[in-house]
Amino acid sequence: PAARLPVELVEMICNELAALGSTVYRAGSSRWQQDTWHGHLAAAALISRRWAGPAQTALLRSLFLDSPDECADFLAAMEDHPHLLGLPRSLHFEITNCSVQACEPYLGVPDFVPILFARCHNVEFVHIYAELDIGSEGFDDAFSSMRRLRTFIFESNPTGGESNAWFQTSVRRAPPSLRTLAVQYDVNIEIIFDTPASVELLEYHYMGNYPLLLLYDLDDILDDDPRPIKMAKFALWLEPDLDRDGKPIPQVSRDRIEHFEAKFAARGVVFQLLELEWNVH
Repeated sequence: PAARLPVELVEMICNELAALGSTVYRAGSSRWQQDTWHGHLAAAALISRRWAGPAQTALLRSLFLDSPDECADFLAAMEDHPHLLGLPRSLHFEITNCSVQACEPYLGVPDFVPILFARCHNVEFVHIYAELDIGSEGFDDAFSSMRRLRTFIFESNPTGGESNAWFQTSVRRAPPSLRTLAVQYDVNIEIIFDTPASVELLEYHYMGNYPLLLLYDLDDILDDDPRPIKMAKFALWLEPDLDRDGKPIPQVSRDRIEHFEAKFAARGVVFQLLELEWNVH
């Protein structure tokens, strides 16, 4: 029976369930996928005492939060067990207008994001999907304190006139451990000059309707701004148009791509232009 399995095997099963949840999660999508693996781990914790510890540990490896209330509940649960705050390795925030409007005012947005940054000191991966301005006075300090952070993905898709353009300067406070940074076009493309040298890859996701205008701006910026570009590689992702058969229509010529490859190479940076994938069924 499951209750008598060796502890080592129980730990492997729980860790695999946690890894599966991290793999299938996508920001902005339905939450059933993450709820499914959370449910499996919660059920595993009830099998026996032998299962409880490994399942609870695996549950805390990745935190998925979409409201101040969830953050407050989590921190309240950790008050008697502060050592557990060292377990999370990834933080996923899905901050939408709907999730925030339903919250109590005692822990307001956007403060709960830097609170988690500061408290969970072993986090290596952060993914934020934000439909609101999540800037706050404590963001930069908390961001810079994340000494184990390796990957930071910021999908900024604000509505109602809000913006997260402030992140362009906040990135200067990135911890030296950060290696991969991905941002969306709500952040100005001049972030290429603000990204620190510790970052090996900067990904910029442009989801607008006129990618050529962005490329014209980028061309002018590279001509007019002498500031160094410190990261090793810059990947520009464009959202493609589709033809009647659902196949992507190339929007940028090979000559133009080679033009930018040469311009970035002159600054010691590898340039890559990629297309965001569409799910066509």
